[in-house]
Amino acid sequence: MKAIIGNPARKEQFYKRPDVRKDILEALSSNENLLISAPRRVGKTSILFNLIDDPDENIYAVYVNTEGVDDPDYFFYQILRAILNVDQLESFGKFSREVKNLLNEWANRVSDINLGPIGVKVNPIEKKTCFEQLLDFLTKIKLDGKTILLMVDEFPLTIEHIHAKHGEDIVSLFLDKNRVLRQTPEFNHKIKFIYTGSIGLFTAVKRINCTDRVNDLKEIRIKQLRKAEAKDFVKNLLNDKITNEIDDSIIEYILSKIELWIPFYFQLIVKEIAEMVIYEERELDNQTIDLAFEKVVENGNIYFEHFKSRLLKVFKDSKQLLFVQQFLINLQQKESYGRNETIDLSNKLGVFDSVEDIIDVLKHDGYIVETDGSFSFYSPILKKWWR
Repeated sequence: MKAIIGNPARKEQFYKRPDVRKDILEALSSNENLLISAPRRVGKTSILFNLIDDPDENIYAVYVNTEGVDDPDYFFYQILRAILNVDQLESFGKFSREVKNLLNEWANRVSDINLGPIGVKVNPIEKKTCFEQLLDFLTKIKLDGKTILLMVDEFPLTIEHIHAKHGEDIVSLFLDKNRVLRQTPEFNHKIKFIYTGSIGLFTAVKRINCTDRVNDLKEIRIKQLRKAEAKDFVKNLLNDKITNEIDDSIIEYILSKIELWIPFYFQLIVKEIAEMVIYEERELDNQTIDLAFEKVVENGNIYFEHFKSRLLKVFKDSKQLLFVQQFLINLQQKESYGRNETIDLSNKLGVFDSVEDIIDVLKHDGYIVETDGSFSFYSPILKKWWR
């Protein structure tokens, strides 16, 4: 297993998490639509891709990232296009020839949709919106007992973009339409949804008073690796680069340095350890691990700058952004930062009414964690780098 830092880990590079996969498949078999919650860099996308790369016999899994979508009908066009992607259908390989032929016919119809400069324009012969075509497709298609699993990444950001561009009425209608897709008895056995994103869905819909539109979703939380998994993961990463026998105390020390046992941070430190052992001929010991930790922090602009730039996208209100920036700086300078101090800061900077939503976003997005009423950085590496 190699250290994969930039892109989602797939196939033989993916560290399997059978308990998470089992939870997902059991929930789907119980006719649930899902919200998968986890902070950034926990590996949500890799877990979703595993459902494509190692498909269940009766589940045709399709992934679509809608982060940049700000038009409701374009969203539904993206869904149709993803479902009917010819390469995806061939890769799945479990549909009968008859079903594949029907899906290919629908794919040709979707290719006739004209994407105009303002939005989505359908073929004038059809005179249907993309949402209506999606309803038509789901109503008429026969899948021989198989189910389409549509995995929508960054759905909360899509909601915020549509709200910002079109207003509350349009985004509310958009959420209604998504609920129709999940709840219509004529076809809800043919399609199931997994929504995910690095900011909280419930926070996004709460801001626009639409929590009732998503109260049918079952939430599955992805947590950090358990200790046995973390040790196994680190050992696999080290063994890919270092052939010498690795003492268990070395792995234990790496776990103690990282604290937060998610693949991303292990991959960062193992990369630095391997380079020092191989190219600098250092011993694999605690001192080398300490130096690797410092190297990760030194290279933080490569690994963590997106954490800062993302704040500019998420917090467009200048007062909220100023609060977040000051809050994280305060957090970096202390072991922890109490809830009372946080409330005082929100009063001072004029964001008291929205502070709970702001904190919720920072939690979901992998910046902070709350323990017994005090906040701290989610990762000690991220904390040491933050400035």
